[in-house]
Amino acid sequence: MNSILSLTLGIFSAFFPQTHNPDLADDQTYTCQALEWPAPAAMGDDGHLRGEAQVKCDFKGLSGGGYPELRSYLLAQLKKEATQVHSGPVSGVYEALPSVTYDFDMNLTFSGKTVVAHEDGTLATDDKTRLVSLMNTQSISGSDYDDYVKAIDLTLDVTPNVSSHGSYHASISVSIDMTKPWYAPTDVFQTDVVNEIQSAVKNYQDTLVTEVQNNL
Repeated sequence: MNSILSLTLGIFSAFFPQTHNPDLADDQTYTCQALEWPAPAAMGDDGHLRGEAQVKCDFKGLSGGGYPELRSYLLAQLKKEATQVHSGPVSGVYEALPSVTYDFDMNLTFSGKTVVAHEDGTLATDDKTRLVSLMNTQSISGSDYDDYVKAIDLTLDVTPNVSSHGSYHASISVSIDMTKPWYAPTDVFQTDVVNEIQSAVKNYQDTLVTEVQNNL
């Protein structure tokens, strides 16, 4: 099963393209802790495998634009990647932060085919103390795994490091909800998905942190 890894990497790469800014290259330093599972992947009685992987990083903002610049960057990426917007921006509140939510589709290339991911994207920030970006994959169509992948949630949570001016903490989380294919042994399926999610987070944590610090 390489579906979770490929689809998760596709969503990561769409919203955080691997770019290089030579003017900032010398300052792009950060530290990330070992990946953890706040909600260990486990098979439920309903046949769904659910779990959440998370990595925490510390870094310095490089652009000087703060939360307003990061908010603008993330909104621009969402609008760029959306192939169809069903609704939004819808104003709201998320964990006491002003937020906007979009319901949209985005195209991913998966196994040589175009796969359509139906997303709910929420961006919440007060432009001063915290920014949270949530991407919730509601459904996927066009792959061999449409019936198995129920949800992939990507969360980026950025807060300031109060002990170091201009520095920040970032929490990057991936939550999954999958049903097991009938032909896959439960223990093998669970192990494969856990390994793939860990690989996805490790492969893209550097890209995410670099893009965030370049626009913060």
